Amino acid sequence: MFQSIAPCSPSRTGADAPAACGGLAILDRCARRDVRVSGNPAQESEIHMNASAASVSKVEAYPVSEHARMGALPRHFGIHMMTVEGRIYDLLSQFCPAYDGGLWKFFELSNGGFYMTPPDETYEISVDGNGFKGRMSSDAAGITVCMFAFSLMSFEYTNDMFARHYHLLYDYAKHHAEARAIFAAID
Repeated sequence: MFQSIAPCSPSRTGADAPAACGGLAILDRCARRDVRVSGNPAQESEIHMNASAASVSKVEAYPVSEHARMGALPRHFGIHMMTVEGRIYDLLSQFCPAYDGGLWKFFELSNGGFYMTPPDETYEISVDGNGFKGRMSSDAAGITVCMFAFSLMSFEYTNDMFARHYHLLYDYAKHHAEARAIFAAID
């Protein structure tokens, strides 16, 4: 069952993206939530009922070594590994016409998430769908296109893998130094 979602585009409300959406970006509210996770999510959560906000640990990113690189995509995306990788590359090409390929870095998150970043440089990102235009580091650009890819793919596949990866990456991105630009780009 889906909830009705009121429009919250900053262009319609005159607010910045997170404020206009009650702290949530449009892609966060759009990533599939209609899937059921097996097991007891309360037991798997890092946040416990009696835990204070100060005791919740920040999500950390760890680079995937060259040795472990071959296993990273299959571990996170199984048979969809080539599809998700291609979608991420295509989205950066779409949002940054100057992008011309290169070796991407892989990162795994302490919460079980994953993202990848293009070669180290600054990227001019332009998202026609929401009017975002701005410069981002390779790390922020990678997070942005991964969040887009995971959200889009969450609607194409019946399992919860992409919605789960979107939300795991969201939890990391909200503490990123370029969080404002990332969330403005995915609005």
